[in-house]
Amino acid sequence: MRAAPWLGWAILLCATGPAAAQGARQALRIAPAKLYPEIVRMAEQSEWAKLDRATEILAPLLTEIDAAGLGTPGQLLRAQVMARNGPAVIQALEQLAVAGVADLIRQARSEADAAARRELVRAGFSEFLTVRPILPSTQFRLGQEIELEFRTLHALAGIPGDQFATRTSHLLALLQRVSSGGDRPR
Repeated sequence: MRAAPWLGWAILLCATGPAAAQGARQALRIAPAKLYPEIVRMAEQSEWAKLDRATEILAPLLTEIDAAGLGTPGQLLRAQVMARNGPAVIQALEQLAVAGVADLIRQARSEADAAARRELVRAGFSEFLTVRPILPSTQFRLGQEIELEFRTLHALAGIPGDQFATRTSHLLALLQRVSSGGDRPR
């Protein structure tokens, strides 16, 4: 029995769409957006065995983010969990989440399909919202600016032209300020 010719194309399109672009995120049993708040809770309550398990679950994503050239927040998170340092685990998770969001936005910028761009922006926004509560209060306005930029990007994802690329660059600069502690008091 011969498969319909469109079946091969459908499989190819699915494999090259946003799911493929998100790589390790799709392989995880638990979405990072659901796991990050739990990691914060576990770090605050010193649940080290559970944190060890959470970093095992996140291992493919930690490796992918570290390999994306965005620093090594995955290694930092693993090191802080091994050191049993709750506050440092939360700070490392913040850096990891922001690097992961930046990676999704970079992928969206290079994506040609409007629906795939929207999906990547939506996934990035979802992950950013999970880390937003752990950002220092001094970064409140920066967080608001990032949220507004995500909304703008989502709207621009379907419009051809340079605006989307320009706005992704602006969002990446804002995310860099978060990960470098841009608005934190010295």
